[in-house]
Amino acid sequence: MLMPERLADLSHPHGFCEVLLTVLTHAARNRSRWTRRVHHCACVFALLSLGLASSAAANISLPVLSGDQAGSDDEPKAVRFLVGEVLHNPTSDGVTVGFMPAEDVSVAIEYGNEALGMRLTDELESKARQMGMVPLKGLQPGGDYQYRLLVRRPVADEAVPRELHSFRTLDLPGSTFSFAVLADPHAWAMWTRKDCSNNPTGYNVMRAAMDNIRNDPEIDFVLIGTDSVMTLCGKGCKACRVDGERVAQGDSQTLQDALLRYRAVLSKDIYGRFASEQPMLYMLGDHDGEKGWTIEGGAGEYTVAQQNLSYEARRHAIPNAHDSYGGDPAGAYYALRAGDLLLVVLAAQRYSSEVPMGPENWSLGEAQLIWLEETLANSDARFKIVTAEHLVGGASDPNGPTWKGRGGLTATDNGKINGTFLGEQFLIHEMMKEHGAQLFLSFHDHVVAWGEKVDEEYRGEGVYYAIGGQAAAAGPPGWASLPWYKEAMDYDEDGVPEYQTGTTGTEAKGHFKVTVHGDERLELEYIEASEVKKANGNKVLGFTIEAEPPAER
Repeated sequence: MLMPERLADLSHPHGFCEVLLTVLTHAARNRSRWTRRVHHCACVFALLSLGLASSAAANISLPVLSGDQAGSDDEPKAVRFLVGEVLHNPTSDGVTVGFMPAEDVSVAIEYGNEALGMRLTDELESKARQMGMVPLKGLQPGGDYQYRLLVRRPVADEAVPRELHSFRTLDLPGSTFSFAVLADPHAWAMWTRKDCSNNPTGYNVMRAAMDNIRNDPEIDFVLIGTDSVMTLCGKGCKACRVDGERVAQGDSQTLQDALLRYRAVLSKDIYGRFASEQPMLYMLGDHDGEKGWTIEGGAGEYTVAQQNLSYEARRHAIPNAHDSYGGDPAGAYYALRAGDLLLVVLAAQRYSSEVPMGPENWSLGEAQLIWLEETLANSDARFKIVTAEHLVGGASDPNGPTWKGRGGLTATDNGKINGTFLGEQFLIHEMMKEHGAQLFLSFHDHVVAWGEKVDEEYRGEGVYYAIGGQAAAAGPPGWASLPWYKEAMDYDEDGVPEYQTGTTGTEAKGHFKVTVHGDERLELEYIEASEVKKANGNKVLGFTIEAEPPAER
């Protein structure tokens, strides 16, 4: 597709915009906060000034409205979108764009940059109240790109452009980049508190976390660390309405109920706050309805019907991770390469086939275990992070349910950090040691705690374990105040659980920011989310994992 010829006369607005775009495209590669923001604004101005002449290549007539035309009575009324642009599954050569119009329309996507030129996808017939998904391919690694939807009603001759957005493809090895981890947001439950009850605090804190991510131009993508749509919610979700349609209290009982929860979660109230420009990776949690076991015959229990509707809703609402990253055909576990990092996402609950009455009942399943070892063994990434909802084993409350899978480093045979992990976590840990994985990042416990696994002689094994906190104020976790849990989280045996130290843990709400500094080091920072302005956005704690010298690996 041809771009307009270069205009050398800087006194001409087109020539000035193109030169400005070129300069700032190169400046943006420095990754500074200022250049990334100015680059985006310049791209908007430059692309609109250039008239996006390439649009005609797909037989879409794109009007470029002047200031007077934009406010006229003749301007086509914009199509309402129930879910605006949401980016998913970033790769080094593309991304997938999701959206949901409120009426039947045709949609094409214009995308590119100064170096690539502007491209246009084929038109997609997008049905009302159904998610449309369009992959953008053929891009360059570590590049900054712009895109916008061109929307045409069936009876219209002209397509109407929506807002211009930007994104960045995944980097090649040697690059410095960052991503965010948004743990246990309980997004649907927090949304119901905002819209359908008089308790908005939880939502407000979650919104602060998402806005902190959105306002950080160094973050290229976001891992949603479990528990979003809450199709298994129990008493934590109020009955509510989405676009006028009723959603039941507690668990989803129908496919439509589950789809409405996805619609709210992907809207601008929740993940749409950032995901139009920072692509998201989706990860299953215990509240997302796809547990591997069933208990028939009681409210809040895990039935085959609930499993099926939860799975079908996910496949309708978000693109399958398998299409971008391989792994599980169902999209529950997968792995992606970004720069010098291998990021492995496990499904800790989907393939446990029996009710976990103890650590030995948790299982990844044979296929996932084999895939995990092959994935770690075949990767030459300097850094490898394995993520899961919780340990595939874990500590249990001796006075209560034994199947919660909570805890971290002390979920061992002797209850200390030098013991042997219980259940399949032992196998996972041995794989990580053998194949050079440095970090196991888990969620589920709503607190932050981290430390290094040690051997019998208390010598470091080079594998760190971190619990990812929580991105919403869902109330203090009841288990965090129980004696058995405090003891399980006391990694250094000083009588204080790690989440109360402020150095190797915290109870603050927020998100992890992970920065990969080429092949040199991996840095984790925990950024607080709060309704209190002085606290919001502060770095609460952080730690760094240095790469081993090549000779020692």
